[in-house]
Amino acid sequence: MTKTTYDTWLARAVEYGELVYSWTDFSPEDSRAAFSRGDSPREFIDGLASEFGLDSYMDINWGNPPPGLDMTRYDAAP
Repeated sequence: MTKTTYDTWLARAVEYGELVYSWTDFSPEDSRAAFSRGDSPREFIDGLASEFGLDSYMDINWGNPPPGLDMTRYDAAP
């Protein structure tokens, strides 16, 4: 099993944030801390979105995910 690099992890976090929340306004410090803790991109973005009270794509579309969204792509921890 290969270890995920920070750049790959960050790209997935940004992609997930854009797809699910249309939001990527998080600090480099927050993302570095989440990567160091071993959070997956999904855990990181969902945690911040919850903290800020953001609605997800699924929240506003009756539980339907964005077309073609593969949630497992964002579950891999570093």
